[in-house]
Amino acid sequence: MGATRYEQTVLRCSSCQQRFTAPLPDGVPAEKYDATADVAMVMAKYAAGLPFHRLARLQQSFGVPLPESVQWERCEAIANALLPVYLHLRQQAAQADVLISDDTRVQILSCRVENQQQPAVDERCGLHTTGLVAQSPAQTRNTIVLYTSGRRHAGENVGELLRSRPAELSPPLQAGDALAANWSHHLPVVAVKCLAHARRQFTDIEELFPQECRHVREALATVYRYDAETKTMTPEQRLAHHQRYSAPVMEQLRHWIDEQFQERRVEPNSVLGKAFTYLQRHWSGLTQFLSRRHAPLDSNAAERALKRVVLHRKNALFFRTEHGAAVGDILMSVVETCCANGIRA
Repeated sequence: MGATRYEQTVLRCSSCQQRFTAPLPDGVPAEKYDATADVAMVMAKYAAGLPFHRLARLQQSFGVPLPESVQWERCEAIANALLPVYLHLRQQAAQADVLISDDTRVQILSCRVENQQQPAVDERCGLHTTGLVAQSPAQTRNTIVLYTSGRRHAGENVGELLRSRPAELSPPLQAGDALAANWSHHLPVVAVKCLAHARRQFTDIEELFPQECRHVREALATVYRYDAETKTMTPEQRLAHHQRYSAPVMEQLRHWIDEQFQERRVEPNSVLGKAFTYLQRHWSGLTQFLSRRHAPLDSNAAERALKRVVLHRKNALFFRTEHGAAVGDILMSVVETCCANGIRA
């Protein structure tokens, strides 16, 4: 950020003590920071992940001081201005066809202090940032990214969002991994389980069971190749394509897993048996893309959106208060939504 410095002569009357300040040059506004400076601070902190103290040192070396406290005040003012936009995004996300969510950890110092002050037995101590990607394929700019930081996990945040969903709309598709915390709300949704998380069950144990794991991974890789072929198709064409090509692959995989148990080739309590059981238990959610037009194969969209939060966490380490976390959620939500829809800052 650059600055133009104006030194104004100030004179004081010796009799009445009134001050007289020289006027600024024509065309120079009275405000100290213009909109471009405010946006630059927000983008440096919440888009590029540059902590306030690093930016302050950088600006000091350029001869344009910008203290951390000033940066926070300006970013907070921008968040206040963007709050109506953020609330409108939440309203639009509640009406979306597909909701994809995931959690990552977050540090909020004020909450950690509360946790150390003899918390109740049933009080929750974990802190999460939920990344929620709402998609409406029928719209031109169809992606909304929202972040929510605090003690609530993804399932509760999705439930809170869906409470404002119009009753006349059909239940949305909710995509996520099979963790129980993602499905803790009781509002009507169509559960879409993450195929990438199912694949990870076998990636982690491939050294122990190379042949079996390779068989599962190759089958899932085939499904992903078929999905890549549908990028330019309409939702109806995509569904028909998966039903024609991916459905036989998944059905063969299911029969093969059943045979492993029936012929006692795998011990149910082994790590491989548990990986097979995971697929069987969540088969309906893992194969929604074979019956639903807009069903994604996985929740990778939410994990990609959380990269911005992870970058901020690695650089800034923590939020000082819940208010600071809320400011970060608002600003990062707007920034990431713009990026997801190809809108340049």
